[in-house]
Amino acid sequence: MTDPSNVTPLDTRRILEALGDERRPSGRRKLSATSLAGREGEATEWAIDRMVPLGVLTALAGRAGIAKSTVLALLTAYWTHGMLPGDLKGKPTNVMIVSGEDDIDRQLVPRLRAAGADMDRVRALEVTLERSEDEEVPTVLDLAQDLGDLEALIQETDTRILIVDPIVSFIDGNPDRVKEVRNALDPLAAMARRLNIAVIVVGHFRKSGAGPAGDMMSGSHAWRDIVRSLIIMAKDPESDERVTTVDKLNYGKEGLSWAYNVETVDVPVGGGLAAVGRAVLTGESDTSVHDLIDREREGAKVRNAKYNLAHAIRKVVEAVQVAQEGSVSIEQIYAAFPDEEQNAVRTNLSRLVKRNDLARTTHGLYEKFRLPFEPED
Repeated sequence: MTDPSNVTPLDTRRILEALGDERRPSGRRKLSATSLAGREGEATEWAIDRMVPLGVLTALAGRAGIAKSTVLALLTAYWTHGMLPGDLKGKPTNVMIVSGEDDIDRQLVPRLRAAGADMDRVRALEVTLERSEDEEVPTVLDLAQDLGDLEALIQETDTRILIVDPIVSFIDGNPDRVKEVRNALDPLAAMARRLNIAVIVVGHFRKSGAGPAGDMMSGSHAWRDIVRSLIIMAKDPESDERVTTVDKLNYGKEGLSWAYNVETVDVPVGGGLAAVGRAVLTGESDTSVHDLIDREREGAKVRNAKYNLAHAIRKVVEAVQVAQEGSVSIEQIYAAFPDEEQNAVRTNLSRLVKRNDLARTTHGLYEKFRLPFEPED
């Protein structure tokens, strides 16, 4: 059973309601108001300066295939050697990875070796379910049930960085509902605060969506609200370069962007070689993820406009051809569109003919293209 001391008051109330009054702890609840006059405050500590604070949740989000796990392998390698700017610089750090999608031996280990991680400082969390005295079966982490044991294990292994990849694999609830997301993440955030560790949760972008790039993180807006730092990722299709941008940062100025590339390398493993991706940082980037997303959306608008115009031309040719039972002149096609679209119509007509979507019978006359075996209407 989850220890109520490891969860938020909201979760404690929910758990107690489920257990019934007979299981409620005895004693009277007490509220007090504390003066802040004597509180000096605390400076923020950083696992990565201006990007990943200690003591809170950080989210890393992007589309599938953007190499989020590959970048995290590189950061893990840097942490294990104490090479990242921030309060852990010069202090080789232990990292724990909770992986819901990657096979430990076939993907996680080769990827970390390719990145140059100190493997003695990296641990992969494994969870088993004891069915009997002689039988244990593998299962997945359940934050609602296992948070107390996870906290103890983090302390036992002196872990300062916890990576949960992807976070949706380990929560019990609907990721689109604010309350259920908070029920899952608030206790995790409280643990990060108690232990002063960096907890990095990995999420995905929605397949489509409007609005700011940071709002594309899949699921409820609570994901963005709860984390104190949100790092988003995108790929530049023109250069194949990847970019990360700090989209949200509660303890400093957001907007910092870094660029990186991914190369494929062969890593020796038991029984042969494994081909894995390795991230290579190329420095700060003048292009942000917001720029790439905006460019992608603008490109989609242009592509949609071109498609819609070509589709309209085909419909005009088909309708006039049927009405007059013969080829359609270019003047008849032009007459169906505004003057400012004439050049675009001419360009699209050429493309439609090249693609065999329309047939040009003689100079300036067009028909709907038919395959030899396509019957007349």
